[in-house]
Amino acid sequence: MQTFDKAILQAYKAEVAKELDDILSYWINHTFDKQNGGFVGQINELNMADFYAPKGAVLNCRILWSFSEAYLQTKNQQYFYLATTAFTYIKNNFVDKTYGGVYWSLHANATPLETKKQIYALAFAIYGCVA
Repeated sequence: MQTFDKAILQAYKAEVAKELDDILSYWINHTFDKQNGGFVGQINELNMADFYAPKGAVLNCRILWSFSEAYLQTKNQQYFYLATTAFTYIKNNFVDKTYGGVYWSLHANATPLETKKQIYALAFAIYGCVA
C-alpha cells in the first residue's frame, strides 16, 4: 500500500481549491446577468455575454447545484450569494406556478419561451434544490 507525504496531500488540496476557484470565478465573471437577473444564456468565444439570449433550465439549475455544493465545501460567501441568486431566479421564473415543474427555457426577460417540461431539467432542479 502506497503512503503519501502530508506535504504532497496539502499541495494537492491547495491545487484543487485553486482550480475550483478559477472555474467558479469564470462563471461569476462571465455569466452573471446584471441586466436581466440570473445568468446569461449564452457567451461567445470571446467571453462576451449575450444579454438577449434565451436562458435554459438545465444551465441555471446546474449553476445552482454547482455554487451550492461549492459553498458547502468551502463556506465561501460569494458562492452562497450566487447559489441564492440562482435559486431565487429559478423559483421566481422557471417554476410553472400553475402546473408545477420547470419550464425548459425562458426569454432573456424571464418570460416563458419553451414551456414543455423535461425530466432532465427537473432532475437538475432537484439536485440544485437539495444541495
